[in-house]
Amino acid sequence: MEKNRYKSKSELVFEEIWERITQGTLKPGDRFSAQEIAEELGVSRTPVNEAMKKMSEYGLIRILPNVGYQVNVLSWCDIEDIMRIECLLETEGLRLNRTGFDPELIGELRELNRKTIEALTRQDRQDYYRLTDEFHERFIALAGSNILQQVFLKSRHYAGWDDGKIMEMTETLKNLLLEHETALDLLTEERVQEAIDLLKAHSERSIQLVHQSLKNSNYPGI
Repeated sequence: MEKNRYKSKSELVFEEIWERITQGTLKPGDRFSAQEIAEELGVSRTPVNEAMKKMSEYGLIRILPNVGYQVNVLSWCDIEDIMRIECLLETEGLRLNRTGFDPELIGELRELNRKTIEALTRQDRQDYYRLTDEFHERFIALAGSNILQQVFLKSRHYAGWDDGKIMEMTETLKNLLLEHETALDLLTEERVQEAIDLLKAHSERSIQLVHQSLKNSNYPGI
């Protein structure tokens, strides 16, 4: 709990449980109690209950009265909706840009994508998920809209839950990451519609990959 002294205990508990869900340490259907988490993290039950209330509002867990909490099992329809909404926010957000795409931000995104591919290559799932989240959170900034960023960041709690269900670190996944680089090239050349078309096709391929991965892992929501 010493990760960041400027965050509240409930925020730190939220981040810890969210990380466990996205990394698969806590799996869909798993149950746990406030007392278990409080003892493990060295906090009282109050910040745990506060964090779990927020997490339930995001749809990540269910509160079981007099029992504890359970990691939600999202249906495939829910997961597909999450991915399509994220794609819609990212692609249509590009049309909001009125001043051109910041070369420094483009460079930052290229570096994040490079590091994500490296994490994939060395099969580092934890680093891969962390970098994937960071890439998408920075990508939405290309729109130049603070309102859109706030909406998108909330949606990423759902999407992050879903990202953690990609079980196979494969060459197909690497090829999808390489499409990010192509999209950034198109934006640099101000070929915005082509970038949008590429990202929409990229989203469809990503949806197919996640569906197959969930099916292979016998995910209960399929």
